[in-house]
Amino acid sequence: MGGFLVLSLLAAAVGKSAEPGPVIDARREYCALLAACSLKAPEGACTAEAARPLEGVKYDEGRCSDARELQAHGLPTQDLDGYPIYRFLGKRYRVTYLLEGRLPMSPARLSFLLDDLPLAAKLLSRLGNSQYTAEYVDDTRRRFRGSKEGTLTGDAAIVAGDTRQGWLAYFGRGKSKVGFWKLGGQSYARIHYQALPEPGRGLSYSLQVVVTPDNSVVNRIMTLGLFRRLVLGHIRDVVDDIERASLRLSQIGSAGLKEGWTAEERRRVDRFLALP
Repeated sequence: MGGFLVLSLLAAAVGKSAEPGPVIDARREYCALLAACSLKAPEGACTAEAARPLEGVKYDEGRCSDARELQAHGLPTQDLDGYPIYRFLGKRYRVTYLLEGRLPMSPARLSFLLDDLPLAAKLLSRLGNSQYTAEYVDDTRRRFRGSKEGTLTGDAAIVAGDTRQGWLAYFGRGKSKVGFWKLGGQSYARIHYQALPEPGRGLSYSLQVVVTPDNSVVNRIMTLGLFRRLVLGHIRDVVDDIERASLRLSQIGSAGLKEGWTAEERRRVDRFLALP
């Protein structure tokens, strides 16, 4: 179920628009971010010119904290896999969305579903109000694609963290319809969750997405209060489906799942329900 929180965030991204943005050297976006945030670049990769800050870009704590968190949770700045993500975080235009709240679910149960997205999709579709799909696209089970019927499709990869930490970062591409806008593009999403202090009360979560619009016009649209409310409402719809399906499953158990479930899927549901 939790993977669709990721997709709902990724689907907030804006891709290409009619008005082209300024042409920027990709290495400059990468190197300037690392230099400004005091992160190590690969030896010989960043000249003094490449590491010079982009004009008009503020390398504040908000921008640097994402990159530092990524490194702290296992994505080296010198790694080839890390290059496109750190470069993305160094782009000129940047909009951040943040949703925080609680779920009546233990961290162990959310971790189980984040590690089994196809099962999560099936549970959401049968017990929630919308149809979802999910499938892994490689043997690592860190890359997946999924959809929510009529509103979003996307593919993403876990690029840092894992469920044992209760902290995961995703990088991917999504398409969605948000109000009057049909959107598509890349984004970076981060999920953090932990048990509430009161035993048995569930978990708190923090969901953040970073998108990098192509130009100042799209950037202004994405910072509008109306647009923000629509995006956050889009995400809350997924959260509501997760809460609804989780409560319903706790009531009916695996025995209440009717036709269309394999014996193996029922065993996985039983393992889920056996978790505290």
